[in-house]
Amino acid sequence: AGGQADALVEFLTQKKAPLDIAREYKLIRPSQKTDGDFDFFRERLLFPLIDIRGRICGFGGRILPSVDARPSENKLPKYMNSAESDLFQKSKYLYGLFQATPFIREEECVIIVEGYFDVVSLHQAGIQNVVATCGTSLTEEHLKILARLTKKVIVFFDQDAAGISATVKAMELGLKTGVLLYGIQYESKLDPDEFLLENPTVNLAKMKEWIQKPFPLLDHLIEQSLVESAQDIEKRSQAVKQIAVWLTEFTDSVGRSLRVDQLIQKWRIPPAAFGVLAQNLSRSPVAAQRPQAPQTRAPVSQSQAPQAPAKRRGPISSYDRQLLQFLVKFNDYGGFFLEAKKEIPEKDSLSVIFSDTEIQNWVEQIVQDPAGFSKLKLAPETLMQSSISQELQSVIIEGLLQEGVKGDVNQLQGLLKKGIHRSWARFSQQVKAEMVAADSQQDAEKFRELSEQFLDLQRKLKDFEDSYVSGKSSDSSSE
Repeated sequence: AGGQADALVEFLTQKKAPLDIAREYKLIRPSQKTDGDFDFFRERLLFPLIDIRGRICGFGGRILPSVDARPSENKLPKYMNSAESDLFQKSKYLYGLFQATPFIREEECVIIVEGYFDVVSLHQAGIQNVVATCGTSLTEEHLKILARLTKKVIVFFDQDAAGISATVKAMELGLKTGVLLYGIQYESKLDPDEFLLENPTVNLAKMKEWIQKPFPLLDHLIEQSLVESAQDIEKRSQAVKQIAVWLTEFTDSVGRSLRVDQLIQKWRIPPAAFGVLAQNLSRSPVAAQRPQAPQTRAPVSQSQAPQAPAKRRGPISSYDRQLLQFLVKFNDYGGFFLEAKKEIPEKDSLSVIFSDTEIQNWVEQIVQDPAGFSKLKLAPETLMQSSISQELQSVIIEGLLQEGVKGDVNQLQGLLKKGIHRSWARFSQQVKAEMVAADSQQDAEKFRELSEQFLDLQRKLKDFEDSYVSGKSSDSSSE
C-alpha cells in the first residue's frame, strides 16, 4: 500500500465496486476533513490473510521501514490488521494455516511463531508446518483448531521479555485446555526470520536440529524455576507454590501424578507442600506400579477404602469460589465467618451461606468436627478428603496458594451479606411450607403463629435488602 491517501478508493471507484462493502470491512473509512473516504492501509507492506478454505478474509500490514524511521511525535503502530468482521476474527485466525495444514498432518506437529515474516521465512526454508497468531496472544480457539490437526504443538516465540512472557502464558493456557505445549532450545536472541537471514545454510541446519528435539514447556519451566531458586529458601517457596498451581491446572491426571512423584523423589520437595496433589498420588496409576512392601495388616474393608473423587453436575459459581477461598484462609478471615454465623437463623449451620451442595457438605464436615476450625487454621490440607471432586480440590488449593485472596475485607463482607440474606430467604420458605401444612391440617393456632413469624421474616428480609442496596450504593459512590 502506497502513500496516497485514497489509492484504493480510486481503484474501487474505477472498477465500479460498491464502496459500502469496503467501508463495512474497514478497507476504507469516511474522512472527517472531506466528503470522501480514505484508505485504511497506507505505506505498509500487506500480507493477505487467507482462511482455511483458501479465501482472502483480511489483511495484515507492517509499516515500511522508511516510514518508521521518520521523526514523529505520534509513532504509528508497527503492525495493523483488518478490523474484526464476519470474515476475520483474530482470536480464531492463524496466519499460514491454509498452506501449512498438509505439512502439519505429515509432520504430526505444528510450530507457532510470532510474526508474518517468521512464517514466510520458515516456509521458504522448507519448514512448512508453521503458523502465527495475528497480533494477539494464543487463545483457546487457536488451540482447539490445532488440536484437530495434531497432538504436538511447539511454541517458538521470540526470546525477548515479551516473547518469554507470552510463552509462559501459552503454556498455562494449554494446561487448562488439555494441550501440553512444547518448546525448543532456541539459542539466539534474533527473531527466527533474522536468524535464518544471518547465515542461511548453517542456521537452517541448527534450527532443524532444535525442532527435532522439542521438550514439554511445563517440565522445562518447572526445572528452570527449581534450579534458579536452589540457594534461596523464599524463592524456592514461591517456585513450589507456582508449580503446584500449574499442576493443579494440568488436566492429565497421569501426567500430573508423574510430575508430582518426580518433584518428591528427585527434587526432595516435601509431599505436604503439594497438599491434595500428593495425596492423590497414592491412588494414581503411577503409585500402583511402584514396588510395594509386604502388607501384614488386616485387609481394608470396602467402607474404609479410598473413594474416587466425586463427579460434579456443574461448575462452581463465582460467588461460591470467592467465598470458599476466603474461608480456607481461616487464619486471616475466620473472625468474619464466625460473626456471620451469629446473624443466620439459629438452627442453621455456617454451611448454608454457600449455594453449592458439595461445598455445603464439605463445610458441614468441618463444622461437625470439634477440631475442624483449628485444622482449617493450622493444616487446611488435612481436610481435603479424597471423595471431593477435582474441581473443588482445585478451588481449595488455589485459595491456599494465593498470597492474598483477590479483593479485600469489603469484598468478603459483601459476600457474607449475600450468604446471610440467602439463609433467611431459605428459612422464610421453610416457614411458608409449614404454614401450608398447618392450613391443610386445619390447625388454626399453629397457622396463626407461623403467619406472624412469616410476616416478621418478610420485614427482616426487606430491611436487609434495603441496607444491602444502600451499602452497595455507598461503596460504588466512594470508588
